[in-house]
Amino acid sequence: MLQQTIESIFLKGDTPHGADRHHIKIMAAMTGSAIYGAAHYWLNVEKKDRTDMLVDIVRPYVMNGLGLYRNGDEYR
Repeated sequence: MLQQTIESIFLKGDTPHGADRHHIKIMAAMTGSAIYGAAHYWLNVEKKDRTDMLVDIVRPYVMNGLGLYRNGDEYR
């Protein structure tokens, strides 16, 4: 479900570097995997009440996957 949502976001907007459908699926899978990995880490370190920490962990992966990080710029 998460991968499909991310994939639809990629398909609706401008895709980074003119990616084709196959590459969009790969980028969506990698972004979804990063989100799941960050959430798993967040739960394992007992920070369940710190949603701000989860956002800080996940945001760079999502923004990079969406092509919104360029040349080391930070999203804030």
